Amino acid sequence: PLAQLFEHADWVWSSTGSMSMPIQSSLTYFVYGTDMAGSLQISNQLIDEFPEMQSEYVAAGVKRFGALTAIGHYIQTIEGKPVRTLADLKGLKIAGGGPGGLGAILSEYGAVVEGVPNAVGPDTYTTFATNKGEIDGVLTLPGMLELDTDGVIRYATDLRIPYAPIDTFYMKLEKWNSIPTDIQEKMEDSLPWFYEKIVKADMKMTEAAMNDSRTKGVEFIELSEEDQTAVYGLAEKAAIAKAAEVDAKGLPGTKVFERARELIKKYNDTHTLWIP
Repeated sequence: PLAQLFEHADWVWSSTGSMSMPIQSSLTYFVYGTDMAGSLQISNQLIDEFPEMQSEYVAAGVKRFGALTAIGHYIQTIEGKPVRTLADLKGLKIAGGGPGGLGAILSEYGAVVEGVPNAVGPDTYTTFATNKGEIDGVLTLPGMLELDTDGVIRYATDLRIPYAPIDTFYMKLEKWNSIPTDIQEKMEDSLPWFYEKIVKADMKMTEAAMNDSRTKGVEFIELSEEDQTAVYGLAEKAAIAKAAEVDAKGLPGTKVFERARELIKKYNDTHTLWIP
């Protein structure tokens, strides 16, 4: 919890700090079908546009000050278990539910995600060795493949759903309010520079990790247009359900979701999406 982190610091990074914020945490469902830069840009714009989202940070006693992004989750599978089509998911035991209901998407096509030994974390790939026959794959970031020192993973299928930026830097609101206005302005003015640098760094690290994996024999797979459309259809279904949950709390879930989709379409129409 953020409150515990702030017991010893005025400025913290928390990978789960926003998960208790109903609207902000819902972005993992709402932001799909774009690239890393689009995910970050659109999430930031939504927060700027909706006072209800800003209020979530105020209620938590924090000043949101920057976020991280990532390319998204890939279905990574072992030898003989490639996912070239959604039909290939049937019967595969996949660890890691992923953000935005991705576990439900996999289950829709017959993958087994419940009861599979956990393989997400520092031991993402060593778990395969200790649970032979119990895991066929894992849903995680392609950059994690550098931890696969045993070469367990042979295939990585892109779901084209970027990681919504919920990993965020925070400053204690009390501390932020004590900073002179001119310094606050300089700090906030630096954010575009920060976002540009962090996206470029993420892209560089991800591409390097994926190229290294290719040299080790990992095959990166893209779904057909038909299957990709089906993935987005299931993502939309999950997002609509999540928006309704937020609406039931008296918050603008559907409004944020619809605005997110509008912004994503505009971004995609005016940018060349980054796919390494």
